[in-house]
Amino acid sequence: MGVVVLAGLLALGVYAFGGWRDAGLDAAALKAEARRLIAEGRGPDDLGADRLAVLILVEDPNFWSHDGVDLATPGAGAPLDHGDVWLEGCAEA
Repeated sequence: MGVVVLAGLLALGVYAFGGWRDAGLDAAALKAEARRLIAEGRGPDDLGADRLAVLILVEDPNFWSHDGVDLATPGAGAPLDHGDVWLEGCAEA
């Protein structure tokens, strides 16, 4: 039993390290892109209502109905039973 737990913790550690390494490798490019967009004068208002609606639905489906902490939605992201319905009307989806 102890070996299984140790193997699971090791696998989790390797997975976490991979995510940390990927984030570090992407950081410089993401920082450069953010600086370019800011220099162009672009900001949150440029997202558009359609994309904002999709972003909120995917990241926090109950955003408009809770006070900052959503304890009702399991996991992060839109429930799987939504299918493609949430994309209807989104011009750039």
